[in-house]
Amino acid sequence: MEATSGMNKSYSVTCIELPATIVHSDSLNLLSQLFGLTQMDYLQQFGEGGLMNTWIKNIHKYPGREFVWRDPKTNTGYTRRIFYVKNKLYLLEVSYITIHQHNLEISTFLNSFELLNKETNPNPEPIPKIPTKKFSIDFPGPTIGRRQVIQGSKGPSYIVTEMYQPNSGKDFDASGNFAYGVNFTDFSQEAVVNQPEDIQQKFLYENARNSPLVLNGGKIKSIEASTIDGTWCVEAKGIILNGNMEYRAKTFFKDKYLYQILVMSALDKSDNPAANAFMESFHIH
Repeated sequence: MEATSGMNKSYSVTCIELPATIVHSDSLNLLSQLFGLTQMDYLQQFGEGGLMNTWIKNIHKYPGREFVWRDPKTNTGYTRRIFYVKNKLYLLEVSYITIHQHNLEISTFLNSFELLNKETNPNPEPIPKIPTKKFSIDFPGPTIGRRQVIQGSKGPSYIVTEMYQPNSGKDFDASGNFAYGVNFTDFSQEAVVNQPEDIQQKFLYENARNSPLVLNGGKIKSIEASTIDGTWCVEAKGIILNGNMEYRAKTFFKDKYLYQILVMSALDKSDNPAANAFMESFHIH
């Protein structure tokens, strides 16, 4: 590739050959775990908040992902694209100054990657649709959007996050809140949305108990039934980030979508008026 304009710091391509008895590109039930493992080095450096977006990619219908990371301490961004081709793992990466995260040289480099063998994968991974926004809610300020990939029982799904954070650092706003957010994903391919209400409610309770916020060193304070916009939901409160912050989340099904309305606050302040007003402003279109 020709010399760059200086917006990017580095380019790299790595190939790792794995034992075919452990993983193969058609091991669809294992792919989510394997793609997750490729994130661990960055998770340890930047934490969950450093992961901005995840996209499903493929090459000749072989499965892949694209991860966009940000390190706020150094103002450095990383776009990493990963492909599993049979039993080989290919990792492509571009690092850049954060303000240049949309420069065309990133995609030019990543899209230039080709396989010498042009055969098409006979067992491709399903490609889901990105869920559409079907609600309104009153955020205190301008939001940012993020997309990540989760594994469902019938293949991967996109989960979309719309979030507002008052300050770029670790400061709280005047109400004691650190961030406001809505997570939503299309669950129409999942059997649980067609099950009786008691089965759905059990699923939502389990979802609250096994939230990543809790599993990553957090602690649940309470889980109880509640409502939002006239819909039954599970409301959970807990302590996260090594005991430095509290979260409050309402999780529920609506029209075969799974929603989570979330506020992160200072300790013992999750019931403040601003958090209540935010959750009460949620309405399905």
